[in-house]
Amino acid sequence: MSAGTLPCLDSSRKIPESLSVSENLYKIICEIGGGTFVRVCRSEGLALWRSPATRLTLYCPIEGLSAETVRKRTHDSDSQFAVTQVEL
Repeated sequence: MSAGTLPCLDSSRKIPESLSVSENLYKIICEIGGGTFVRVCRSEGLALWRSPATRLTLYCPIEGLSAETVRKRTHDSDSQFAVTQVEL
Protein backbone atom coordinates (compact mmCIF):
# COMPACT_ATOMS: atom_id res chain seq x y z
CA MET A 1 0.00 0.00 0.00
CA SER A 2 1.44 3.34 -1.00
CA ALA A 3 1.64 5.96 1.72
CA GLY A 4 0.27 8.47 -0.79
CA THR A 5 -3.09 6.70 -0.79
CA LEU A 6 -3.76 7.46 2.86
CA PRO A 7 -6.28 10.29 3.25
CA CYS A 8 -4.64 11.54 6.43
CA LEU A 9 -1.41 12.49 4.63
CA ASP A 10 -2.65 15.90 3.58
CA SER A 11 0.62 17.85 3.47
CA SER A 12 -1.18 21.09 4.39
CA ARG A 13 -1.99 19.68 7.85
CA LYS A 14 0.54 20.32 10.58
CA ILE A 15 1.16 18.38 13.78
CA PRO A 16 -0.50 20.38 16.55
CA GLU A 17 1.73 22.12 19.08
CA SER A 18 0.23 20.15 21.95
CA LEU A 19 -0.04 16.45 21.24
CA SER A 20 -2.33 14.24 23.28
CA VAL A 21 -0.78 11.86 25.80
CA SER A 22 -1.21 8.90 23.44
CA GLU A 23 0.30 10.83 20.52
CA ASN A 24 3.29 11.74 22.70
CA LEU A 25 3.71 8.06 23.49
CA TYR A 26 3.57 7.14 19.77
CA LYS A 27 6.09 9.90 19.05
CA ILE A 28 8.49 8.54 21.67
CA ILE A 29 8.10 4.98 20.35
CA CYS A 30 8.82 6.12 16.78
CA GLU A 31 11.88 8.09 17.87
CA ILE A 32 13.27 5.22 19.97
CA GLY A 33 12.85 3.00 16.91
CA GLY A 34 14.87 5.46 14.82
CA GLY A 35 12.01 7.12 12.93
CA THR A 36 10.74 10.67 12.82
CA PHE A 37 7.13 10.82 14.03
CA VAL A 38 4.66 12.31 11.53
CA ARG A 39 1.19 11.82 12.99
CA VAL A 40 -1.49 9.40 14.07
CA CYS A 41 -4.33 8.63 11.65
CA ARG A 42 -7.06 7.69 14.07
CA SER A 43 -9.58 7.06 11.28
CA GLU A 44 -7.22 4.49 9.74
CA GLY A 45 -5.80 3.25 13.06
CA LEU A 46 -2.24 3.98 11.92
CA ALA A 47 0.86 5.65 13.29
CA LEU A 48 3.07 7.30 10.65
CA TRP A 49 6.76 8.08 10.76
CA ARG A 50 9.53 8.99 8.31
CA SER A 51 12.75 7.20 7.67
CA PRO A 52 15.60 9.64 8.33
CA ALA A 53 17.67 8.00 5.57
CA THR A 54 15.15 8.02 2.72
CA ARG A 55 12.53 10.47 4.04
CA LEU A 56 9.83 7.98 3.02
CA THR A 57 6.71 7.94 5.18
CA LEU A 58 6.06 4.54 6.72
CA TYR A 59 3.15 3.30 8.80
CA CYS A 60 2.05 0.63 11.23
CA PRO A 61 -1.27 -0.21 12.87
CA ILE A 62 -1.38 1.53 16.24
CA GLU A 63 -2.00 -1.72 18.12
CA GLY A 64 1.22 -3.21 16.69
CA LEU A 65 3.43 -0.16 17.19
CA SER A 66 6.68 -0.77 19.04
CA ALA A 67 10.21 0.57 18.78
CA GLU A 68 11.27 -2.78 17.32
CA THR A 69 8.51 -2.62 14.66
CA VAL A 70 9.56 0.91 13.68
CA ARG A 71 13.21 -0.17 13.55
CA LYS A 72 12.49 -3.26 11.43
CA ARG A 73 10.12 -1.57 8.97
CA THR A 74 12.46 1.38 8.58
CA HIS A 75 15.43 -0.93 7.96
CA ASP A 76 13.46 -3.07 5.49
CA SER A 77 12.22 0.01 3.63
CA ASP A 78 15.68 1.60 3.54
CA SER A 79 17.18 -1.65 2.23
CA GLN A 80 14.52 -2.00 -0.45
CA PHE A 81 14.92 1.64 -1.46
CA ALA A 82 18.71 1.22 -1.78
CA VAL A 83 18.29 -1.89 -3.97
CA THR A 84 15.77 -0.09 -6.18
CA GLN A 85 18.13 2.88 -6.61
CA VAL A 86 21.04 0.61 -7.58
CA GLU A 87 18.91 -1.20 -10.17
CA LEU A 88 17.99 2.09 -11.88
